[in-house]
Amino acid sequence: MVYNSAFWGFLLCGRRSPDCTNGSNVALPTGVEEVHSVSGEFDLIVVIAAPSIQSLEAYVDNVIAIDGVVRTRSSIILSPRINRRP
Repeated sequence: MVYNSAFWGFLLCGRRSPDCTNGSNVALPTGVEEVHSVSGEFDLIVVIAAPSIQSLEAYVDNVIAIDGVVRTRSSIILSPRINRRP
């Protein structure tokens, strides 16, 4: 089965308020392959794989509803140009 993948940038309130999550207790949906702490506009970058575009849309809805997630931005991965992983 071919999976569609997407990157999500997460802005968490934990970086701005001690009363909010720091990301360690954010319940991520099934299909999450990687989570990276990053600098810049977002706090986390999440790589997720789904069996269809409709599944990715459902993930977007679920992620937006996660407590502690203030804002997200997603980008669907179209095709790899360089892959240096073994």
